[in-house]
Amino acid sequence: MRCYTVDASVVAKWHFPEDLSDAASALLAQAIAGAVRLVAPEFLLCEMGSVIVKKLRANQVRRDDAEIILASLPTGPVSFVSVERLLPRALALAMTAGASFYDALYLAVGEECEGTLLTADAALINQARGNGLAHMVTSLDELGI
Repeated sequence: MRCYTVDASVVAKWHFPEDLSDAASALLAQAIAGAVRLVAPEFLLCEMGSVIVKKLRANQVRRDDAEIILASLPTGPVSFVSVERLLPRALALAMTAGASFYDALYLAVGEECEGTLLTADAALINQARGNGLAHMVTSLDELGI
């Protein structure tokens, strides 16, 4: 079964209408059907909390809906990975990819599940690809689901 590490740029599209929300929803449907496996570092929950706060402040989501979204994240189709054992690898990847440490943790999780990081973050994709790590990232718009 194909494994993808998903970041907040993908998960946010499950809950908020954005560019590529259709592709993200198709991925979600495949995960629910058991056709693909989705994993993420635990701090995705914090990143999504930050996304939700931004949406609240911009009046793009109601408070009660925001609370429902936040509560649903740990029970969704994503398996969360503790990052403690991945810290050394993430440091190495951050230095190689030129990415933030947070982004490198996503890359390390993808590497561990023998999959790729699926993201809509163009800057991260460009950094990874520009530093010889194209095999570790897949752009959501290239997924073809």
